[in-house]
Amino acid sequence: MRAAAKLLAELKEKLGLEYLMMINSEPHQRKDFTKGVFSEGTVGKMMPFIYVRGFLSHAGKVFEGLNPVSVMSEIAARTEVNMEFADVVDGEAAPPPTWLYQKDSKDRYDVSMPLSAQGCFSVLTLKQTPAELLCKVEKVCRDGFEAVLARMNENYEKFCIATGQPLKSLPWEVKVVGFGTLYEEAKAAHGDVFEEAYRAKQRQVLSDLKSGAVNMIEGNFQLVEKIYDYIEDISPRVVYGLLPPYYPNVYFDGIAASAQGMSEKLSTYTQEEYGQIYDKEYFYTGICDLRATLISMIRRHRERLWQARCLSLGNIMTFPLRKSDPYPWQALISGRGERISTN
Repeated sequence: MRAAAKLLAELKEKLGLEYLMMINSEPHQRKDFTKGVFSEGTVGKMMPFIYVRGFLSHAGKVFEGLNPVSVMSEIAARTEVNMEFADVVDGEAAPPPTWLYQKDSKDRYDVSMPLSAQGCFSVLTLKQTPAELLCKVEKVCRDGFEAVLARMNENYEKFCIATGQPLKSLPWEVKVVGFGTLYEEAKAAHGDVFEEAYRAKQRQVLSDLKSGAVNMIEGNFQLVEKIYDYIEDISPRVVYGLLPPYYPNVYFDGIAASAQGMSEKLSTYTQEEYGQIYDKEYFYTGICDLRATLISMIRRHRERLWQARCLSLGNIMTFPLRKSDPYPWQALISGRGERISTN
């Protein structure tokens, strides 16, 4: 679909075309089996990632370390299907977030805590921007970290009383930073040496992605680990950011006059001619190709932004009815017919 955006923009300029509406046909499951659905937009998708760096300790000395799994679990519990992350627009709501990937850094069993834990969750949007979402992510990371430390100190106090040791607080503090902040910290400490090492790691990750040796999520966390090779402060902290791909939510209400009310007109026609009723919804709650009709938040790649603006038009989606779920993956195909990413 991204390659099609370039072609359609070229045709518009070359032939003097005016695009009024895009009609997208994709299979769907009906909410009411007797009624079809016209969708005038689609949800967007963002994937926040969380990386928790703990502090190593033997299992027999748990209060000398900090288990990152505990912090990650608290953050996951506070975000899973949390409606505070779900947009609500005109009586329609995006499905709340869910976690898609989570693991710790250990690749074999031993009796020490893992050094880090990592994961990402999916957020479907109707109106949220990346900046707005990251503000929520930072807050839930900070609140989750605080809750874990409070619980640890409470239990450490009980442990000290039970063992007759003097009471004191654990040394850990809440530290939460964005990916960019972590990068700048390493750069400030090691300058060009760090930047060259990071660029080399980027090249390696890109090569591994092309060969299939790693996926996008694994490659992202490898870059975080590379930054940590140049971080002087090894105390526990949470790092957050966004993983690709980013799909913008789409609802275009500046539709051409000749295309306005198309859903209602089509519903009237299908009912009169075929006895088939269609409802209208503002947002299709699955990721679909309508996302290519309006992209308003691209900050780089000016040529693609121009192409997207040329194609900013009203859209509608209707579907052949399917009786089972689609394949659990979709592929983005390049102009050469190569699969370049999946969602």
